[in-house]
Amino acid sequence: MVLGPLNPAAVGRMLGLDPAEAFDAALVTGGLPLICAEWPHGAGLWDFLGEALTDPVSALLVSAERSLAAEFRPQAQARTVLAAIGSGERTFTNIARAAGGIGPRRCSERWSCIRTSGSSPLSYPYRRVRRRTAVTG
Repeated sequence: MVLGPLNPAAVGRMLGLDPAEAFDAALVTGGLPLICAEWPHGAGLWDFLGEALTDPVSALLVSAERSLAAEFRPQAQARTVLAAIGSGERTFTNIARAAGGIGPRRCSERWSCIRTSGSSPLSYPYRRVRRRTAVTG
């Protein structure tokens, strides 16, 4: 079963936060249920960050580390990647370039839609397929 990110309203209900705090919580956690589950009920943003950033095995830090590891080569340092993002870079290529030319991993799985011949007028004429593509730095 796949559980997608929660929306700000669901985050607010789960954490017992008012709408403004719930929106901040949704932005910080990405709405990811595992990270939200570690947020103490009714706690503010800075209380949560104070706890999560000092615990090396918190869901917030582990998720961030895994995201970086999935996107960049092992020699990439989180500090350089985050500094590039903090300086205003927003695309993968520009972040990699600003972080010292570190390139992506050699192979990446991408989703694409391919047109299929629908057997019925009610069938959706596209299906999503996963394909592996070579990605060069």
